[in-house]
Amino acid sequence: MKKFFLIVAAIMVALAVLLPFASKIPDGMQTLAATSGNQQQPVWSGLMANYSIALADPYFSLLIAGLFGTGIVLVASFGLGVTLARKKKA
Repeated sequence: MKKFFLIVAAIMVALAVLLPFASKIPDGMQTLAATSGNQQQPVWSGLMANYSIALADPYFSLLIAGLFGTGIVLVASFGLGVTLARKKKA
């Protein structure tokens, strides 16, 4: 379990170091919507619109959003792994 926390800490540090190199140009679904001419407004903008949290400093806003998102993915992956491992043993 200690190894798991070291890996998570390494991921979080790497995220903080690589954050300034994140693209400022929208990609994925935002670009597809813009190029297809779809100008509809979303019904819900999500928990972290534009991958940020409302803070004064944009770096820390993006950092906190990235850490939060990474944490959610790690917890979901761990939970799925535990669930699948239990089914395999049975």
